[in-house]
Formats: sequence, C-alpha cells, structure tokens
Amino acid sequence: MQISKQIKPEIIAGAVGLLQPFVSELSTRNLVEALQAHGNHGVTGKKCPEFLTIQQAAEALQISKPTLYRLIKENKLPLLKASKRLSRIPAEAISDYLNAGGYSVGEVLK
Repeated sequence: MQISKQIKPEIIAGAVGLLQPFVSELSTRNLVEALQAHGNHGVTGKKCPEFLTIQQAAEALQISKPTLYRLIKENKLPLLKASKRLSRIPAEAISDYLNAGGYSVGEVLK
C-alpha cells in the first residue's frame, strides 16, 4: 500500500497529533509503518478473500456445514446466491459474527 498516494501527509500528521497523548511513543514513521503492515495484511501477507464458499466459511468458524446452514437459516449469517449451485458468504459477515461473540449467552445450569 502506498500510504503517500492514499493518505495526505497532513492527515497522518494530524492523526499522530491526536493519538500521541494516548500512545506517547507514536511517531509519523510508526503510524505509516503500521498502516503499511495493515495494508499488507500483517506479517503473513495472506489475504482473505472477500467471499467464502460454504466449506471455507465452515472452516473459518470451525463448525460443520450443517451448523453453518442453521446459522444462515436463523439469519445470523447472510448467504449470497449467484445461481442455483453457486453460493457465497461475505468474509466481512464472518468477521462481524466472530467479533460479536458468535453466539447469544444462555443461562448456565448448575
């Protein structure tokens, strides 16, 4: 990611000025490096596809395909149908589901 082409230097300087009271060691260089690493998807360099197959989504969630279909039926995850045989799940929906806890907390039985 070319930070200088996507974000104006004045914006980066302003962001550093706003964040420095909270992160004292933050510098313009540190922020640019962090943004570049984020743009490169961290250390691994592995990019997650925008849309996942049913198998990929189940693996990402570490659940079975029937459980994934149940989550879709319960409207907890969206399913995009491009044709009768072609279905995809947005990767962002998987991330949102996981970030939200992925489940509703029930009563604990003693």
